[in-house]
Order: sequence, then C-alpha cells, then structure tokens
Amino acid sequence: MNNAAPSIEDWKDLYNITDTFKKLECWKWMTDSDLFGVRNPETGDISYCCIMGINKEFYGLAAYSGTKGLDTYLKIRSGDLLPGTDDLIFLQDCLILSFENREYVQNEDMSIIKGLSLKFRGRNQWPVFRGYRPGYHPWFLTKDEVVFFSKVLAQAIDVAARFKKNRNLLSPPNDGVYLVRVPCKEEGSLAWKDTWCKPAAPVEDGFDPEPINEIHVRRIKKARYRQHGVLELDFFFTPAPVQEKKGQRPYYPYALALVDHDSGLVLDMALAPQGEWQNTLQTKLLEYIDTGKAVPLRILARKKEIVAFLQPILSMLDVKVSLVKSLENIDGFRKALRQQFGG
Repeated sequence: MNNAAPSIEDWKDLYNITDTFKKLECWKWMTDSDLFGVRNPETGDISYCCIMGINKEFYGLAAYSGTKGLDTYLKIRSGDLLPGTDDLIFLQDCLILSFENREYVQNEDMSIIKGLSLKFRGRNQWPVFRGYRPGYHPWFLTKDEVVFFSKVLAQAIDVAARFKKNRNLLSPPNDGVYLVRVPCKEEGSLAWKDTWCKPAAPVEDGFDPEPINEIHVRRIKKARYRQHGVLELDFFFTPAPVQEKKGQRPYYPYALALVDHDSGLVLDMALAPQGEWQNTLQTKLLEYIDTGKAVPLRILARKKEIVAFLQPILSMLDVKVSLVKSLENIDGFRKALRQQFGG
C-alpha cells in the first residue's frame, strides 16, 4: 500500500468536492441502505458507498472496500454486528467522511484546513476524513485514498442527484448485484458509466501453521505430568493501540489469554504483534504446563486457527480440544480490559 502523503492540491480537490456534496444534502432523500459502488480507476477494486444523515445524528458518507468491506456493512445493517460489538472497529475496511463539531477536529485536520484558507462554523459543519483498516486505528488518509475519495464523492453526487428523480435507480434487476459507477476512457479523458455488478467472491485469509516446539512437547510428555482442569484459550485485539513511531499509524496488537474454565481465573496472558500469535501462544501454554506440572484435560477455543495450530501439540499430550461458539470467561476478561483502558 502506498502511504505517501497527499499534496495540498490533492486536499484542495477533496475539500472542494466535499463542499459540493454537503450543499447537495442528499441525506434528505437517501438512507444508508441505498447502496452503490464506485470502481477505483487505479486498482479496479470496488468500494460500496452509503450516505448517512437521514436520522439527523451522523452526517457523511462511508465507502466500504471490496467484498469484505461490503460483508461488514451488510452485517451492520442486519444487526449481526451492533455498534457496541467488540470487534467492529477492528473489522471495518472503509473510508469515511463525517461532518463533525469543532471538538472532533484534530490538529492534523486543522493544519490542512488553515493551509487551504477554509472556514467552518457550527455543529456538524467540519469535514473529517478517516481511513479504517482491520487491526489498525482509524487514521488520516494517504495520497491514494484522498485521490480516490474525491472520485467517490463526485460519483456520489451524480448518483444522489439522479436517485432524487428516480427512486428505482438503485433497484437491482437481479438478486445480488449492485449499481457500480465504472470509469472508462473516452477521447483521452475519464468518463463514468453505470454497470450492474455482482461482488467478487471473497478471498479467504490464508492460515499457515508455524512449526511446533517438538523437543519441549516431548519433554513434557516424558515428565508424565498429571492431567487436570479445562482451559479457555483465545486471542483478540487489545483495546488500546500501539504507535511505534511518531506519525506512524497506530495498530492494535493481540492479547493472548489462558483462562481456567471452571473458576474464570486468568492464568496467563501476553501481548503479541498480529503476525506472531502462534509462537507466543505456544510458549505461554507450554510454560503454564511446566510451571503447574499439569497438562489440561481439555482446551476450549472459538477460533479455527487456534485449533488447527494446537492440534499436533495436544494430540501428542493426549489433550482434547473443542471448537466452541462462545467463551464467557474470556469475554469477561476482555470486558475488564476495556474498562481498564477507558472503554
């Protein structure tokens, strides 16, 4: 991903088209269920857009990236993902424009606004742009995102103006297709046309199990520790982001937890970068067994990748593992962490 900073001209184009979008006030006749797509001229990817503001609470536009972004949007719409859902902020992959009060405008935003000699006053008048990526803190837009978002807003204006006159504009001719604004070259310049598109098939996240520490596992097996207790194992995003360098986008590391299923007692936990949870989980589990000189009778997990990774270890130690839908003790611990970090 290109993380280059936008130029002042890039920002000027975005704020100009945002002003046109705001003056249109298309949230007066469109709801966030009136979904349409915009294809990125550079990458070919489709972002699925919804306009917000009909409830007079939150004004703006969200552009959800690709099929996974669309899936998150649909889960929010259906109620499968509620606003208070733990992982909602970690799942969203989108660009969002919101019109905020002055107190929600950060110094970086103000620097751009002043550099463009713009003035805003009053409630819900200040444009704020943020990019959401899974596992990362909402952040300021890159050059590529600013350039594409300008195109998204231009197409949103086009669609909204036509939808006002024709409420059937976004009604699909077939199930599972969406109206998408697609760029095409006409006489050397970029033009846009309507196309009905079916979302691309989702690409499953690959899972590549890392090698297990067979020497340590065999040593535990040879020690013939007693078998005792049931463990809950899980990893999840921490409620507080980490910023390794000033100006760098903060990310959410994983918290890994080992919890006693019967008592709810947290036996051990650790933090790990998102790509290193396997080694950390293995180390913590084997250390727990060695320290207590006891091998659990059973392990409960709700993530398939945990079960797949631990299966070779647990089979060597004759430990049963169960894939479950919920882990109440883990959820309680996670709630306590959120409260500790201020929600």
